[in-house]
Amino acid sequence: MEMNDLISIIIPVYNMEKRIARCLKTVTEQTYHNLEIIIVNDGSTDNSLKICEEFSKKDNRIILVDKANGGVSSARNAALERSTGKYLAFIDSDDYIASNYIQELYTALIENNADIVECGATVFNEVTGESTQLLPRFSTQNNTEEIVTAFCRNEGISDFLWNKLYKRDLFNGVYFSNLKCSEDFEVLCYILEKCSMVVSINAKLYYYMRNDMCLGLSPLSEKKLDVIKARENIYNYYCSIGAKKWAYMIAVQILSQAIVLYSQIDSSTPNKQKYKNYLLGKFKEYYPIALLEKHSLKKDLLRLVKFKTFGVFPKFVSKYFS
Repeated sequence: MEMNDLISIIIPVYNMEKRIARCLKTVTEQTYHNLEIIIVNDGSTDNSLKICEEFSKKDNRIILVDKANGGVSSARNAALERSTGKYLAFIDSDDYIASNYIQELYTALIENNADIVECGATVFNEVTGESTQLLPRFSTQNNTEEIVTAFCRNEGISDFLWNKLYKRDLFNGVYFSNLKCSEDFEVLCYILEKCSMVVSINAKLYYYMRNDMCLGLSPLSEKKLDVIKARENIYNYYCSIGAKKWAYMIAVQILSQAIVLYSQIDSSTPNKQKYKNYLLGKFKEYYPIALLEKHSLKKDLLRLVKFKTFGVFPKFVSKYFS
């Protein structure tokens, strides 16, 4: 079997002059060569575009798109429209990959006739200097019901785009919405519905950089509320197609995310009372719905107790149990 399909790699770039060269070097030096490397400069105001142009002059596999700033979702959508590969990978411009990243993912995908393959990663915290190893939570899932259910219960494929290779057809008719956070999660919900086989490999081939702009390391802000909004979008979508079981699982996620975000409110948070009211309102709205997802809550009694207590003592729970 000849295994030389064209693979599109999508890299959105915005003001990454200090990191983009490292990223592009690891992409252009992949052991798998039949690549279409789509770089979207999303209105950078630093030297990012110049660096990307230098790489594109040296490698004719690079397609460089220069557009006005519109956010990462608009950059990915622009790249999707240009992509022609049979398979698709997303790489963040501040991250980098092992030299055999594409080859290993592609081989696993072909050999298993999978729709998506996921690998492990090393996560570097650029604020604290710490690193952690991230391994897949599953091995193989071979039917749509199992795939989506595991994802909605945080037991299956991870909820970010990077560290995966996808069949390009999964994205037909699917676009990224204008969210600042959790746009990955929203899109994955739409494409996993189309999957009948997902697999993982334990090799840690992706290097993910966390910085002070990451969700867990920065103060609560308006954009973080998109974590809730993305899940509400999917909750409403699942309800609209009659998939109430999955909708109940998403309601559980909304409660968990509300507690996490509430814990990030402190005395210096602007509009803190507005955020508190919003998060408590969403928690109370989805609490009775989440209780209908009996499997997860029965399995995790501590989480059920935490939910019950948060509704009465939100400050206590968010401080000690978020």
